[in-house]
Amino acid sequence: MRTLPLADQAKILRKRNSSDRLVSMIGALLVRYVLLQNNWSAENWHSLAFQTGDLGKPYVENSKFKFNHSDEKHIVAVAIDFQGVSEIGIDLANPEDVGDPREFLVHFRPIFSDLELEQIDATISALPPGSQQQYLSLYWALKESYAKFKGVGLHGNLQKYEFLNVSPPTPVPQQISVADERAVYKLLPHDTICSVVSSRTGVPDFVKVDGADMIDYANLFGYGLRRMSTIKVGDQLPPATLYEKGPDDKVDILKELKGKQALIVGVPGAFSGPCSEVHIPGYLNKLPDFISKGYRNLVVISVNDPFVVSAWRNSFGLKPESPNVSFFADSKAEFVKALGLDFDATEIFGNVRGCRICGASKHPG
Repeated sequence: MRTLPLADQAKILRKRNSSDRLVSMIGALLVRYVLLQNNWSAENWHSLAFQTGDLGKPYVENSKFKFNHSDEKHIVAVAIDFQGVSEIGIDLANPEDVGDPREFLVHFRPIFSDLELEQIDATISALPPGSQQQYLSLYWALKESYAKFKGVGLHGNLQKYEFLNVSPPTPVPQQISVADERAVYKLLPHDTICSVVSSRTGVPDFVKVDGADMIDYANLFGYGLRRMSTIKVGDQLPPATLYEKGPDDKVDILKELKGKQALIVGVPGAFSGPCSEVHIPGYLNKLPDFISKGYRNLVVISVNDPFVVSAWRNSFGLKPESPNVSFFADSKAEFVKALGLDFDATEIFGNVRGCRICGASKHPG
């Protein structure tokens, strides 16, 4: 959650129970994740200001895109119109919540029109019990997603949103008209029904996002993207003293890189989960490819003491004599401050740290 802006964190923490807090956090991360995956600027990670209207409809200040979200049965879903052409509503429904189909129809009779009930009776009479629950759950998702599309939430009169000639849900998306809008629905894994309502005529892309991938991505991009470096292509790197194995093992970064083509990778912290499990292993695995392109040196820099950074290097199984990989400690954050890429990570790491950095250095001999 700490990858999110403090205002968003505060809203999440005000939720009454842990389940609601978890769902709210995942929803906030998921929207950002999807936007970044679709070439949204990484700078927007922290600048997106999520708000809700008077009736609970979510929106983002000063952004054209429209979105809505829902959760059910350990699934969180977000529907986004990146161009902002249409309002959008989405709902997930769990067939198990229907219970006995006949009792469901008795209790929820007010949300259906007479013609809907007539068609529902004719359809479910030919379906086995499990499929009957799916079908009634689909109707619930259709009506709820339309209410979200309209932005009326629980205040909407669901009976007014009439859905006719509805086919049972399948894993293949299906479309149906309601008023001047279009609803697209499908059966998701775990027997969950998903319905999306918008004014668009096409079928939206349904994309499954793995939660672990999203959290790794959030950690990679959420920390340290609040500032952009002032250094540009062709500029000389600033002078700085770094450390390798101990406080007496000083490294002048400019002398170290002189005459070399190197990749410089900066991380917020040694031994942090994303840096150790995803970030640095990715570069190490690709090192032969970098060497083939002329970049024979990989330099990893972290704002830690040199003992920690040296131990971190050893944790990757690198041999001491490996000439192509160097791990340096920027103990005083001198290098990242000179680049303008330091940030206050007191809440996370206890002090100032450096943003994630990846750059290519070509120093003349």
